[in-house]
Amino acid sequence: MTKLMLDRVINATWKPGFAVIRPLINDLVSTAFTDIWSRAFKDFPLSNFIKD
Repeated sequence: MTKLMLDRVINATWKPGFAVIRPLINDLVSTAFTDIWSRAFKDFPLSNFIKD
């Protein structure tokens, strides 16, 4: 009985909760990706590939 009630509460609240949390998740993923990308290509020899 308690499990069924808990399932109903979770099913009723996850969508509105996700709408609130989604921008935070997007911001964290974007920041992490930018940080990883910046570190990966910090010392990349771009001049070897782009000639004037």
